[in-house]
Amino acid sequence: IVGKKTHSAFFVFNDVKELGVEIGPNVCNSLVAGLASDGYIDSAKKVFNEMCVRGISFSTLGFGVFIGRFCRVLEFEKILGLIDEVKNRGVFSGINGSIVAVLIVDGLCLAFRLASRVLNELRVRDCKPDFMAYRIVAEAFQVQGQLVETEKVLKRKSKFGVSPRANDYREFILNLVSEKWIQEAKELGEVITGGNFPIEEDVLNDLIGSVSAIDPDSAVLFFKFMSEKDLLFFL
Repeated sequence: IVGKKTHSAFFVFNDVKELGVEIGPNVCNSLVAGLASDGYIDSAKKVFNEMCVRGISFSTLGFGVFIGRFCRVLEFEKILGLIDEVKNRGVFSGINGSIVAVLIVDGLCLAFRLASRVLNELRVRDCKPDFMAYRIVAEAFQVQGQLVETEKVLKRKSKFGVSPRANDYREFILNLVSEKWIQEAKELGEVITGGNFPIEEDVLNDLIGSVSAIDPDSAVLFFKFMSEKDLLFFL
């Protein structure tokens, strides 16, 4: 997994599983996220199913990357089904629902498959949308010219929205960078800075250093954001 050979790791996972050997939650979460990130959707779903059957707890990192990628290729009803499956199996407790909500709505927007009921469906499933999630949805409707829907979302934001916890996102992004899931870290960083939400200096420095190799333009935007905020650059 560390060497980005996730499909090879998946074959090993299957062999070990057949032998009845117990595989820890950290490895399983890294594998399900890595497979999804690398585009091995079917294999990631098989690991997901195995984790649910065995009662292996999901982490925010594992489930977040997995569901964030899946919502770009699956219908929203099926995404809700995956959340329900995790909750019904009792392996949801380690997941930060607000972060997952942001990843889902961002993924749906990127796939142009956003629906007005998304935020409420997530909220009733303990994936409480924070202000970032509401902003993503409101902007998407505004771009589509759906001003009535935009206004509805903004009203719900005032009633149900919560402030994003900078420390939670800090830990999540740093973990993404550590696991070499740079695309996911970049996309979330763009959501945070694009909405002018709080983000720590060390996170931005890590984003600039890691993202510059795959998307120099995005790294420049992070650099400009830091400059405008008079934040400290690390050498």
